Amino acid sequence: MNSPQESSEFDLTRLKKVFIYFCIVISAIILIDTLFLGQNRTEEITGLNEEYQSYFNAAGNGHSTFKVNTTNYAFYLSPESVEALSLNVQINLKTSSIFNQPLYVINPDTSKEIVLLSGFTGLTIPAVVILFMLLALKFKNRLGIITFVLQVALLINLAYLIQ
Repeated sequence: MNSPQESSEFDLTRLKKVFIYFCIVISAIILIDTLFLGQNRTEEITGLNEEYQSYFNAAGNGHSTFKVNTTNYAFYLSPESVEALSLNVQINLKTSSIFNQPLYVINPDTSKEIVLLSGFTGLTIPAVVILFMLLALKFKNRLGIITFVLQVALLINLAYLIQ
């Protein structure tokens, strides 16, 4: 007869394995959406505002970013990326089909592609999560902390994309 402790360990191990597979599936969906399912859209810039973002540390440092508003989206760019943009200019955006987030900005004048935060996290976090989750399945319980941290990062990325 199984003791209650053995039964709960089995349930916990099984639950961990199910959650690992869940993370692999979510990561694959985000990765496929970012790489293959994106839609190209042409948007007009309706607002271009410089914002100073401070670090709230003892030195009082910070940096400037530009909030770019288009007809349907708003996103942040670095000052170097904004140099060629101005109000009422048409830009091309590659947007996520599932999450409806802008991933890349393409300036039609220079054909320069600028990767936005959602595009960067849509590629890197799911790829790393898939790699480490597959390793976690292979090496059982040896990657517990890394697996947990990556699962949290994936859920935060998913919440960011859904917003």
